[in-house]
Amino acid sequence: MLGMPRIPPSPPRWVSLISLMFSVATASPAVEAAAAAAERVRCGEYEAVSLPMPGGKSVEARILRAGQTVRAIKSGVAASFTCQDVTGDGVTELLVESYTGGVHCCMVLQIFELAPRLRPLLRYESGALGFEVRDLDGNGRPELLLADDRFDGFDGLCHACSPNELPLAACFRAGRFEDCTREFPAFIREQIPGYADFLKTRASWQRPYAQGAALGLYALYALLGEESQGRDAVRAVVADPQVAAWLEKRRPTIRAWATDRLKALRDKWSIPKD
Repeated sequence: MLGMPRIPPSPPRWVSLISLMFSVATASPAVEAAAAAAERVRCGEYEAVSLPMPGGKSVEARILRAGQTVRAIKSGVAASFTCQDVTGDGVTELLVESYTGGVHCCMVLQIFELAPRLRPLLRYESGALGFEVRDLDGNGRPELLLADDRFDGFDGLCHACSPNELPLAACFRAGRFEDCTREFPAFIREQIPGYADFLKTRASWQRPYAQGAALGLYALYALLGEESQGRDAVRAVVADPQVAAWLEKRRPTIRAWATDRLKALRDKWSIPKD
């Protein structure tokens, strides 16, 4: 959302991906092919490479071992790779990010365990760029921080009006990723000032922007299990009674989202089969 905090992507990794996206959109086929083929990363015994598809308008991400392709992923117009331990077992995983080329959409993150047999751990689709790996509680195990765009375009809100990067923390437990956001209230509270401050700016005088920011602010409190405080926080900064009335009618939807986020994200979050 305009003016709202976001999960920051890693600048060096995204500089190359965004450059690749621009090349695919504007360059000649020869330049497109060269740019697409330039993305190549080695993770232990595995190698990941993006290769141009026929016509040069899209790429395919391939994961290879000993020179043989073990997984091919159609990746839209761009793909980027990261080698990082995101499960906390001390072993590097491969993260494949793909950009489909749609308007405000979509980034697809896929995570693979690099065991002797490649194993997919997560597929997550979002309109927001990037991810972050951070140890939120200092226990030595990382959390995967993503952006939840469940409310992008909600109830007719424009993309720029929507709270489309709400916090989502994923923890790897018992061999799979699960939503653990509510276990880290400080992580959720990090975004509250951004929404509250936005509602005090001139931009929020436009009702759709005020609706989106009020929705985002209330949603954060709902994640914290503090809905009554959320209502008070919205009322403290929203002068337009129609915005408050609009939000009141949508509280059940927000509550359901906060209670079972993976159900709300069922078309975006999946645990792929081998």
